[in-house]
Formats: sequence, structure tokens, C-alpha cells
Amino acid sequence: LTSRHLAYVTYPPGSTGTPKGVMVEQRGVVNMIAALRVTYALSDRDRALQFASISFDVSAEEIFPVLAAGAALILRTDAWLASTKVFVDLCGAFGVTMVNLPSQFWAQMTLELPGAALPGSVRQAVIGSEAVNPAALKAWFGRAGHRPVLFNVYGPTEASVDATLLEVRADTPWSSIGRPISNARTYILDGHSEPVPIGVAGELYIGGLGVARGYLNGPELTAERFVADRFSGEAGARLYRT
Repeated sequence: LTSRHLAYVTYPPGSTGTPKGVMVEQRGVVNMIAALRVTYALSDRDRALQFASISFDVSAEEIFPVLAAGAALILRTDAWLASTKVFVDLCGAFGVTMVNLPSQFWAQMTLELPGAALPGSVRQAVIGSEAVNPAALKAWFGRAGHRPVLFNVYGPTEASVDATLLEVRADTPWSSIGRPISNARTYILDGHSEPVPIGVAGELYIGGLGVARGYLNGPELTAERFVADRFSGEAGARLYRT
């Protein structure tokens, strides 16, 4: 987990309108793989669906923890997206045990289909990339029959895909993003970089092994968004300002 070698550069969608390449280090990706493999209890009996485009860094979350566990990876084609019913039927036909879906896709599937939205083979569903739909969450837990374990994950590209994770339950607030994954840290800080009390609004800062190296050919933006981590005892540790 100590390797600072560059794993990849990826260009996430951003609000600035200017593409910025994020330099993600090997240790951040390896830490994410190890953390998710344990949290999701992946084994060689699993058959996980690879849903995201491989140009999107979420694909690293879908692919590598699964392969590291010796599990099978089911590659989605465009045919899976013909309709929500087709998607669910194909999950059953391929014996999929785990799906990792954009929150909006999961919400659409949950709200459109009555009864058990996912086949009995699916033991857990992971959602992320967008805020959770409260109506879909209510429908998910209000439905009788088979209901896979549901995880909600959050993380920007600058934190090596995933920073926090939550096993969602019926009484979970829809806006919760859970707690940091292994070897990650999160802080809610005010405008003076001081921790705010519980319930007070602030800015989310992410620290730990997943913090990326910075932006490719963007030293000024890197200095603005990646700041010294004064809460860590590690020399050179930084926080990413979300």
C-alpha cells in the first residue's frame, strides 16, 4: 500500500468546463480494492456485473476487487439497457450475484418494477455517483420478497474512486454517505479549516491513502484543492477539498 507509482490519469466530468487529468497513485487503487473486497465479502462464488464504461473510474471499483477475489466478471452490453425488465431478466439468466449501479439507474429500476426488482441470485447491490432518490429508497424497503443488501458509496476521482461507504437500512437517512473506507479519513471543516460541530454545515475534506497525486500539468489547481493535512502525523500528508 506504500507505492507512490502513478496508476493512471483519468479525466472526470467537472463543473469548470476545462478537462483536468487526475493523477491517481497505485496505493490508492490498491487500498480501494482491498477495502471493498472485505466489505462486500467477495469470493470465487460471486458473479459480478461490470456496468460502467471502462473510461469511467468507477469501472476500477467494479473490476479489480472482483478479480482479486477470484470471482467472475459479467461484461454488460448495450442489450442490457433495452429496458429495466430486460436488465433484470439478464441478471437472472447470467446468475449475477452483485450489481454496481448508478443511483439514478437503480432508482428507475426500483420505481418501475413491482415486486422483487432483482432476481434471487443477486445478494447485494451497490449504488453511487449520484445522490440517492428518497422515493426509490422508500420503495426498495417497502417491497415484499427478496431484497439484496444495499450499499451506497461516495467518492470523487481525486480520492481514488471511493472515500466513504454505507450499508443502507430502512431507517437510514437518504442523504447519508456513511463512513470512510479503510485507510481513509474525512473531515467537515469551516472557512478557517477548523472542524465544525455536529449538525453545522461545512466543507468535506478527504484524507488518507486514496488522495490522488494532483492534476496533470495543473500545479495551481493542485495547490488549491490538495492542501496540507494538519490532522495527520504523516509527513507530507494532504487533504483533498471536495
